[in-house]
Amino acid sequence: MSYWTYHTEQWGCGVTKRINKMKKHRKTMIVKIHNIDQSQPMVFEGIDNTYVKEGLFCLVNRDKNEVQKYPMSRIFRIIEPYDPSAE
Repeated sequence: MSYWTYHTEQWGCGVTKRINKMKKHRKTMIVKIHNIDQSQPMVFEGIDNTYVKEGLFCLVNRDKNEVQKYPMSRIFRIIEPYDPSAE
């Protein structure tokens, strides 16, 4: 049972509605990763966050509850949106 499922059952349906509303209004981004061996970049939609950890470029997708990791040594180029107002 996930964290959200457990706590929404404990808190009641009012909290469930607020959590679902927050999920709908969450900003996601499209990230393109161009590997050395590929002619076209891989396109990932609905990404919540990206970061680098131990030589891996990581993509966080909360809708799927997963983190995808790619070795930095194989990546030629990364394209992700930049929002200067977020700083």
